[in-house]
Amino acid sequence: MDSPKNPEKDYYAILNVPLDAPANLIKKNYRLLVQRYHPDRYTVPEEAAAATLRMIEINRAFAVLSDKGRRAEYDDLRTAASRPPTTFTPKVQWEVHQTPTGPQAAVVNPAVDDAVSEQFLRDLKKVVSQRSSEMKLREEVEKSCLWSFSGGNWNNRYWVSLARLPVLNINAVRTKLAELTQITKKRRSVWKKSFFVFILAAESIADGEGALKICRSYCNEKENSTGGTSVNIVVLDVNRRRSIVCGKRPKDQNQQILLDTLVTG
Repeated sequence: MDSPKNPEKDYYAILNVPLDAPANLIKKNYRLLVQRYHPDRYTVPEEAAAATLRMIEINRAFAVLSDKGRRAEYDDLRTAASRPPTTFTPKVQWEVHQTPTGPQAAVVNPAVDDAVSEQFLRDLKKVVSQRSSEMKLREEVEKSCLWSFSGGNWNNRYWVSLARLPVLNINAVRTKLAELTQITKKRRSVWKKSFFVFILAAESIADGEGALKICRSYCNEKENSTGGTSVNIVVLDVNRRRSIVCGKRPKDQNQQILLDTLVTG
């Protein structure tokens, strides 16, 4: 869901077009970039993962610049650099997204937004699968999650999953943490160390700082941070493609590599 309310990314530079580029040039460069960076063109997992991330940015840029209304709003906001962004705190740097009303409502394309958001989460799933070969992950079905993976080796067990939240607030997080508790109880191993990475993908932000505080407390609880169990929660702002990790830094190298991949912005 790429809202033109986020002018931090230079979509023109991403598509390699000038600021006054006509629609046909934007489409032409987009097609060339898709051909160049399509992940299927790469056989090395690391290169394919990097290409996937690049494609996410290319699709973001095209979704905005190919829509006249969204492009106009994006151009206006790029020139308004003097206006301070609305943030929770300088540390987190997440913008509060609100549903547009009045004249702005006409430039929002929910169908395009939802399609781009869905593609982003599918690409993220592919990145997780490619960057976690040492974890030997296999896809699992968990009804409370959009997608899930489990895996392991002689010493460790791993669980990685993503759940979508329409809005990030305290009540939504508390409900979701109750579900995550059931997953950890069911999936943790008695004989091996168990590492859990839960991704909470929020479509909008209502009380980000309060929700993050609860997630941090949950990850630092004794049963989630000591002994044989380690829990990390990655809170993802789908609109701005920004994320932050909650929990202690894992001692397991595979889990740390995965978290480094997921934390952006």
